[in-house]
Amino acid sequence: MSFFSRKTASGQKLWVRILALFLAALMVLGSAYMVLSLILSSSAAEGSLESYAFESSVKNKEFYVAVGIRYGSSVSVSHAFTAPYGFVAGEAYIEKGNRRSFTPLYFIDTAAVVVACDANLSVLAGTCSLAETAAKTDIGAYHIELTLDEGNIWDSLNELSAAYAFDYEHVFPAYNNGVRSVRIGAYFDYTAAGDAAALISDTLEGYTVSVASPSSSGITVLNTDCDTILFEHSGDGDYIGAIAPQQKADAEIAYTLYSTTGYMYPGVFCFRRYITDSYNGLTLINLTDLQSYVEGVLPNEIITSWPLETQKAFAIIVRSYTAGNIGQKFSSYGFDLVNTAANQVYRGRNQITARVSQAVAETKDMILVCDGEMITGYYSSSQGGWAVDSKYVWSGSTGPYIINQPTPWEKYANVNRGFWNFEMTQKELLQGFGIYNSGDKVKDVSLEFAGDSPYVYKMSVTDSKGNVGTKTRCSKVVGVMNDYGAYSANFLIGKGSLEYTYDKVVSTRIIPLETSYAENMSIYTANGVAVENSKRFNFFTSLGQAFSNLSSSLYVHTANGTAILTQDVEIPTTSTPDENGYYTYVCDYGDFLIVTDLQQVTQTFKASTSSNYVVVGRGWGHGVGVSQYGTAHLGQAGAMYHHILAAYYPNTELANFYDYLD
Repeated sequence: MSFFSRKTASGQKLWVRILALFLAALMVLGSAYMVLSLILSSSAAEGSLESYAFESSVKNKEFYVAVGIRYGSSVSVSHAFTAPYGFVAGEAYIEKGNRRSFTPLYFIDTAAVVVACDANLSVLAGTCSLAETAAKTDIGAYHIELTLDEGNIWDSLNELSAAYAFDYEHVFPAYNNGVRSVRIGAYFDYTAAGDAAALISDTLEGYTVSVASPSSSGITVLNTDCDTILFEHSGDGDYIGAIAPQQKADAEIAYTLYSTTGYMYPGVFCFRRYITDSYNGLTLINLTDLQSYVEGVLPNEIITSWPLETQKAFAIIVRSYTAGNIGQKFSSYGFDLVNTAANQVYRGRNQITARVSQAVAETKDMILVCDGEMITGYYSSSQGGWAVDSKYVWSGSTGPYIINQPTPWEKYANVNRGFWNFEMTQKELLQGFGIYNSGDKVKDVSLEFAGDSPYVYKMSVTDSKGNVGTKTRCSKVVGVMNDYGAYSANFLIGKGSLEYTYDKVVSTRIIPLETSYAENMSIYTANGVAVENSKRFNFFTSLGQAFSNLSSSLYVHTANGTAILTQDVEIPTTSTPDENGYYTYVCDYGDFLIVTDLQQVTQTFKASTSSNYVVVGRGWGHGVGVSQYGTAHLGQAGAMYHHILAAYYPNTELANFYDYLD
């Protein structure tokens, strides 16, 4: 007996017909929506797609820096992005040398996308992983591929989408080694894609039909739900898939938000496949113009409230460091620098202020050169009042712009990790220097310093049995001591206690020696006025001979030439501490002086037990080149950016980056 009566069965047939009509309507609407979407993309591309292209191999054009955002062990199968006006999909080229380019190919008119490896993918909450089985595959990597011998097949994308989107879900453009195609469907394996290709081939004329297999260099661009493929790219060598944010007329500049970090980035995001025995994912590279990159570094390496002149000096230093690292250490990953403290901390557009933008704009294209060569602008947080020659820190030599020299104006005692102390047990000291099973008794600790600097170049530890452990070079010394509390190689060590002498900055003055005339010049020393309303006189200081001619102008002669002072100047005569520890240190840079008043302080630091060792040190970082805090302290004292650069990088001059770009 039938479960349904005749009337019920008839009603069911009517319901089925209604449902069929409803589904047919949805199909028509769905196809219409996709066609409309493609029409919008097509119309947006007319006459404007080329405006997104750039090529930075030509002199006097904006150079583009390649920055690694995710690389090595941090690669991911997929990355999610948002841009307010949609994206431009294209192809990037990043050469180890100076040539970089972006070729725009296709507009994607959706504000959020996910870029994933060209592989069978499992999808969970908008994130992709590599699918291990057919049952776990949500987006297959095998597609029916249509190509044309002549013409642009993407012109037929609307027509093909209308014909196949409903049955095959995915109809999208692809760019494979310079060839445009339209791909249909998404299958787990070649066989399933081949069967579908055979069916489509029977219904098409004028197209070459084949199967597209996943590429080890390819990327798949998906919508934010990861259920629709929008674009695919695969290339050879240095030609890699990329996306850029669309810009709209009369709208604010658009940047790309990288969803993983919440940082907004300028320029183009590029994707290079990274496959090893342990990792399989996409290296994420931000390819951006040099000015934008420098803007993105400054607020993460210095404090944005620091003086404008400090920020201008630092913009030049950052640009110089960048120039010295193009195509170097990270070229095997396909980029120039990483976005961490291993190079320079870079976080795109986040935290950029008007002052940062001003500093970068007013120093546009400026770098430092020495003897006709670009320098690498090294810097660290603080130096403890002394910069160390790089030959003592790393191997090799950097040139006459990196030297041992005092930087007495740095208020290291007042900055984060600028002045520190800790203690070590004898066992820790021995094991840190590779001495084990010695009874944990230290017989001797010896230090050798890096030239005339306070940085430890060589440290040896000897146990009671005569075993010796030695570390040579500042970087290796601090590599051991950092595990216990050292922040630089600028330290001393003592058993039980240590009497340590250091300086506190009282004040710093910048005295320019400029070519102009002065009226009513008076010269001051620590004892008062030496010469008032000077006319004709001679006197000597540690800086050289100063004298006046018959006019009222005062001339100061130094080893670098003659300068005429424009203001009352106090030339210090004391360089040794008085009974209260006060003294003055003068640094002569030829056309200006840095005069720092200091107080010398001696303090005893004690370990918790007489058998432990106490370590006291200054500075945070390698100590080479520039002190970040020191640049702030000079700026606060009134130094101009060229004063700051001359103080930290002697024997250098300013130049235009593009004059040195091959």
